Amino acid sequence: MLRRLLQLYVGLSLYGLSTAMFVRADLGADPWNVFHLGVAKLLGMDIGTVIILTGVLVLLLW
Repeated sequence: MLRRLLQLYVGLSLYGLSTAMFVRADLGADPWNVFHLGVAKLLGMDIGTVIILTGVLVLLLW
């Protein structure tokens, strides 16, 4: 169980990092990441952090 949680968090972190790099390169964003960008701007957080927190929240609510 601990190994799977570690894999989950590493995967979410890498996903957040790659999306932040994609947005920073001014290539645009897909609809799900537009949500992340809006939340990040509203709360003054980094997009990678918002993606990680959103991913964790969605998985916990699942």
